[in-house]
Amino acid sequence: MRNRCICGAHAREIYSEFDNEWEELDPEFGDEEWEWVPGARARIEAAPPGPSATPLPALTSKEQAALAKLPQTAQAQFRRLRTIAGTYTGVPRRETDRGARTLLRYGYFQVHSQLLPEILKLTQITTLPAGWRLSTARPLLVGNVLYNLAFPETINQGGPDRLGGQGDPTCFSASTQILLARRYPTTYVRLVIQLATTSRARFAGGDSIGPLTFKSTNLYKSLESVLLQTAFEDYFNTKAIRQGSYAPGDELKVHRQIFGPTRPPRFATYHPKSAMVQAFRKAFITNGGNTRRWEIVNLCAGSTSPSCGKRNHSVVLTRVASGRVYFYNPWPNEREKKTMWGAAQVSVSGNGERPAEASISQADFENQLITVFHN
Repeated sequence: MRNRCICGAHAREIYSEFDNEWEELDPEFGDEEWEWVPGARARIEAAPPGPSATPLPALTSKEQAALAKLPQTAQAQFRRLRTIAGTYTGVPRRETDRGARTLLRYGYFQVHSQLLPEILKLTQITTLPAGWRLSTARPLLVGNVLYNLAFPETINQGGPDRLGGQGDPTCFSASTQILLARRYPTTYVRLVIQLATTSRARFAGGDSIGPLTFKSTNLYKSLESVLLQTAFEDYFNTKAIRQGSYAPGDELKVHRQIFGPTRPPRFATYHPKSAMVQAFRKAFITNGGNTRRWEIVNLCAGSTSPSCGKRNHSVVLTRVASGRVYFYNPWPNEREKKTMWGAAQVSVSGNGERPAEASISQADFENQLITVFHN
């Protein structure tokens, strides 16, 4: 079953069996049944959570083994997080439990020693943006963060919803958020705390942004996606772009602030077409490529004939295999994924796609290229 729109706090649960890739942590990720809740719960409809009537599900043997590998302090922190999750209800409870257990099982808390302390700080914040009720928004924010760290492919830029909400033109910021969750989860949580409590953020590269105003425009985007994408988009538009004129490669200015000044890739190639194709193949195909995946790529969101115009769209390339290029498109709707690429033949199932992935033949993908970011 493919992912579907799950709107509001009264989310409907969708389950799916799938393979996923955790190349830095556990390459043997196998088939299991997972709760799949790709939409955001930005407009809170649930009553304030109270004490749960039932305990959280017990840890599996694999999860218990992963917990035993952590230092004693970290084990106590994880148990404290489960105690807090046990006081949540509904979507916050399910997402906090599912996200925490998945991160535990695949070694995130072992690799990122400060991640658990930062998550516990998030559970204790006492200030939120204007209009966010602490009793409902804080548990949901915790759940959203943990779920999206465990399943960053669910992060999106929003889309039309049943209440008339609309998506935001934040494909680059949503793709950046996916990379941040994948590679720097501790920084991810720290930025969420800063933005939630002060409406400001200081980036790893030394620059800062804010104060910011946050607005939820649709049901698809999670609470922390509203915070992070607002900050990334504001920095991109006010500081990365010089004199209001975008130049290909300005995206890397944002990444070197968010991820750190030495963060690769180092180059952006955007013309001519032959140079883009050569850069793409060298980065991701020839001899395994020289650029770490996942990585953003800018594509033409529509026909490339006679020219793409202003339909520049960022996606996250995940892998190249058997003549196809696989990527996460930060649009949340399956229909949009299938129809946005002009003459290119795009699929979201049937060609080895993992949940939330789309794929295009290498030839079609290369034809849609606008900017390649590479070493």
